[in-house]
Amino acid sequence: MKWGMYRISIIAIVVQVAVALYIGAALPDDARIPAHWNIFGEIDRYAGKSEGVYLFLGLNIFLLLMFAFLPAQLAKKNRKYREALHIMPLMANILIPFFACFHLFTLMLAIHPGFGYIPLVMGILVGALFIAIGRILPTMPFVTTIPIDPRRYDRWKDYWERVSRFMGWCYTGGGVLFIVSGTLQQFIDPRIGFMNVVIVFVLAMPILYSLFLFIAKRYN
Repeated sequence: MKWGMYRISIIAIVVQVAVALYIGAALPDDARIPAHWNIFGEIDRYAGKSEGVYLFLGLNIFLLLMFAFLPAQLAKKNRKYREALHIMPLMANILIPFFACFHLFTLMLAIHPGFGYIPLVMGILVGALFIAIGRILPTMPFVTTIPIDPRRYDRWKDYWERVSRFMGWCYTGGGVLFIVSGTLQQFIDPRIGFMNVVIVFVLAMPILYSLFLFIAKRYN
């Protein structure tokens, strides 16, 4: 395992630790830190200081260790997983900086609860996450532990490549729509739920496409 491949994640966590501890020291013991948003973008759960500062910080560190060590251990037991190892640093370098930014944003809201640009910031953060994931989805290799007839292996590989490319475009387009919807919700009632429509688009379209492709191309 090469730590250099995770340098973006490591830098993100170092910054997260430094800023979180600095802000945490300034927060009162009864601080209320946003921990969850409902489907309309409204905060519906708050965390205490210990959970909001230290638990969320520990979860991101645990996520880095899981990305760094678990895939390599699985690859030792099954050589098929080795083909997907290069995806792990890419995913870590996307998810960990996202969670670090999200965590620091919640701490900022604890200090400035009247901050008026929550939908915009949330739209940019989630949109950037979806765009990044959308760009690496087409590069994910076809890996399965399910026994497949060697005569049909190429057909299933082609099926996966088509679906992953389509998913990539859906996630990229959904990310752009997230940013747009976050901007729009600064000026209109957020309960209209533009972001909910985007989520349905991102999740439903790849499923419908994969079913259509499966039936039309007779991959079964």
